[in-house]
Amino acid sequence: MEGNIIPSWAAGVNATYGNPIFIFNYFLPYYIVSLFHFVGFSFVSSMKLLLATTYLFSGICMYVAMIKLLKNKFAAFSSSIFYQFNPYHLVDVHFRATPGESTLFLTTPILLYFIVSYLQERKLKYFLGISLSVILITLSHPMVSLTIILLLTIYVLSHLNFKSLLKIALTFVAMGIGFISSLFLWVPFIIYKDVQYPINSNLIFDNNFMYLFYSPYKFGLLFQGPNGELNPPIGYFQLFVIVILTLLLFYKRKNLFNKEKYIFWLIAFYVNIFFIHSYSQFFWKYFPILSMLSGRLLFPLSFITSVCAGYFVMSVMKLRISHKVIYILIFILISSTILNWGQRRVISIADDKWLHANIAGTTKFLEGEGVWFANTKWANRKNVWFDVIPKQKAEIVRGDGIIKILSASTTKHTYITYSHTKFVLEEKTLWYPGWKLYINGSESKIYPGRDGVITAIIPSGLNYLVFQYTDILKYSIFKYLALFITGILVLLYTFNFLAHPKNFTRYIHNNKFLKIKNIFKKSE
Repeated sequence: MEGNIIPSWAAGVNATYGNPIFIFNYFLPYYIVSLFHFVGFSFVSSMKLLLATTYLFSGICMYVAMIKLLKNKFAAFSSSIFYQFNPYHLVDVHFRATPGESTLFLTTPILLYFIVSYLQERKLKYFLGISLSVILITLSHPMVSLTIILLLTIYVLSHLNFKSLLKIALTFVAMGIGFISSLFLWVPFIIYKDVQYPINSNLIFDNNFMYLFYSPYKFGLLFQGPNGELNPPIGYFQLFVIVILTLLLFYKRKNLFNKEKYIFWLIAFYVNIFFIHSYSQFFWKYFPILSMLSGRLLFPLSFITSVCAGYFVMSVMKLRISHKVIYILIFILISSTILNWGQRRVISIADDKWLHANIAGTTKFLEGEGVWFANTKWANRKNVWFDVIPKQKAEIVRGDGIIKILSASTTKHTYITYSHTKFVLEEKTLWYPGWKLYINGSESKIYPGRDGVITAIIPSGLNYLVFQYTDILKYSIFKYLALFITGILVLLYTFNFLAHPKNFTRYIHNNKFLKIKNIFKKSE
């Protein structure tokens, strides 16, 4: 524990050269993991608990949100089942074990709940809930959360009319407050763009588009290949629901469930399908920084199809089809995913000790160019990330001298050097804006040397060196702004909750007060 509440620098990765992954990456899941670890669980067990709890509560939250939207428990239950047993959701939890999107599966229906609630009842708690939910989904996964924020922004606009103008405007204000508080996770792509590693736009459209409709493994029932390939389809029953709802648009029966209620979600589905297809490549070329989203649009599709499942059930009920048909459909849906209910193979030796020993190599072998934004333009194009841990944390690459390391934390390294002449020192840390060198208390120049490593010219004589990382001012402003706004929102939400007349604590307090008051009256 070094007191970095919102960390920026990851020192242990990239073969201990480090990188600024935390400036760009999500960290709400890691806070939850750290909480479990603080209680006493190992890091491996804490990660498993995160995946399990987010998976469980994502279904519960979806159920609550859909009750608010549809006013029907059976339809809400069906939506939650479709949400939890969506192929992409199962792959995220069991095969990819990705903490970011798994947490996003939990926070997304929370945002939907507060937006729908505020559109129905203009209350302060829902207004504050929208702002806090936008912050939560951004902290869950900044990049993918953009798709959800955009989707629900358009959803709010779809309710636009003269009578609801003020309510919609205030909804956007609430979302805007959350967005402003979350800017510290998005503006780094602009602030640091001049030093970032070039975007590899060839990462787009690697997957076969037809795999969205049918998995090529085990007769379409397994979503992971024999060599770890991941090809989660949209979902067979999810596609069935979309097809039926699309056909019902042309059905002229008057007592059918209002088509206007679900046409927005159908359009959203087909738009997302288009942006996954290679036909949309012209669009992604104009927004290269968002190129990785083309392969992540299965997430909003998972959410959209689950919402559509609720409308499907409502429509079926209007047609007076027996509930048993829906129960059979749900049973087959769940059964068809049974091959994906757990990992196909686990690393039995992967305990905390193993993780600590192997974390240095994770950047190259697990992330690769997928996290290009955490590297710099001086990186070796043939070997983007370092894969060999340096024998010494600092090395004299030109000249002669003696160097001794005194201490090394995540963001601060101290040395003592002695030489008769000046020399060039290579400190085995990736250069990035925010790193500074102090020689005997005075700031000295550093620059990115070989493959982007921190390099400096050290004067002759006895010197005390301090290499230290602190966030640059531009980024710090957004960071502290996020802390300030989030803190205010949490306080306001807490006060609003405590002030509510139905609050249990207030209720007990008031009853006790009345009883005491009655006792005094009787004694008089």
